[in-house]
Amino acid sequence: MRIAYQATVAVPNGPSISSSRSVEVEAFDLVEVELAAGAADVEVEVQPGAAGQVKFLAVTSTRYGPEISYKVNSASATETHSLDQPHVLAGEGAVSMLDAAPEKLFMSNASTDTDVTVQVLAGRDATP
Repeated sequence: MRIAYQATVAVPNGPSISSSRSVEVEAFDLVEVELAAGAADVEVEVQPGAAGQVKFLAVTSTRYGPEISYKVNSASATETHSLDQPHVLAGEGAVSMLDAAPEKLFMSNASTDTDVTVQVLAGRDATP
């Protein structure tokens, strides 16, 4: 199966670039998580695969900003990724910038008054 995606980037009164691509995957996992205001390190299982199996990863939210963040594979990870815009990583090379085998995300919502809904779509090979 294929996950199709497209992007258009435009600078007002300047250049624009567009791309339409697809990634071949054997399976996908879609997870939707409600993060209450103040939630910290909520474990979200992304996929059960080994290194190199994730070919596509998208993380979107009903609200973006530095207060929405995630860590990859461990709540004690030192690197935190701010969900200040949608994160869309297509291809093994892009996904591996997070981790060779992203299995879990630990999501946090540092907002004191706003709950958010986060969606994570992972496209992957199902067989090693």
